[in-house]
Amino acid sequence: MIDEIIILERLKNQDIKAFKELCFEFLQPLEDYAYSLVNDARGARDLSVDVMGRLWATNGFANASLPLLEFLKEEIRKASKL
Repeated sequence: MIDEIIILERLKNQDIKAFKELCFEFLQPLEDYAYSLVNDARGARDLSVDVMGRLWATNGFANASLPLLEFLKEEIRKASKL
């Protein structure tokens, strides 16, 4: 279990170790959620990785809210509709 407040502050400062910790903690739950939206395992994996990569590349975590998993699920949901 990660301390989300600390991780979020580190993410806002583009701390790559924090991003790796976030991926380790949340990538599988995000894939599971994405699968419930797209009903395709490869599509769910791609969607999850794409959203996480976009958030990192654009410093999208600067606007993130807690709890992080709910923020990430919302980002997955929005991306699945594109």
